[in-house]
Amino acid sequence: MVTVATRFLSSLEQAFQPLLQTPQIRPALQHLGAGQRVIFHSLYAIYYLPLKAVIVRVLHGAA
Repeated sequence: MVTVATRFLSSLEQAFQPLLQTPQIRPALQHLGAGQRVIFHSLYAIYYLPLKAVIVRVLHGAA
């Protein structure tokens, strides 16, 4: 049985495929510190560091 969480993680993995090839495709957001970048997936903003392939934080966009 495929759960909602499993489907979400699968779609998230697909969203990250372009970043694996070209992690610096997104602009650096210096106001967040140390070259962090952001990619959006559904209602989530995912902040990452391109050189270390580290996800810094994941924020849901609901008000």
